[in-house]
Amino acid sequence: MCRPPTYARLSRGLRGWLRAAREAGLEVEQYMAEHGLRHYTEYHPGSDFWAFQAIESIWVLGLAAVLFTAAVWIVRRRTT
Repeated sequence: MCRPPTYARLSRGLRGWLRAAREAGLEVEQYMAEHGLRHYTEYHPGSDFWAFQAIESIWVLGLAAVLFTAAVWIVRRRTT
């Protein structure tokens, strides 16, 4: 049976990585990189906040409109 990850299971996994890195005498990032894991972070300037907000709002409202239209179409089809 496959269980969804819980905070306790995830934190045990992280502690395991930290412990293994300490035992190997390496930094956590270096230890994880040697085992095929990479960490990537991308930062955006604060001046882009409203542009990202507008883009996200447009696609969320578009998705809501499509779902609303589909719901109306299904209800009308079933009631006639």
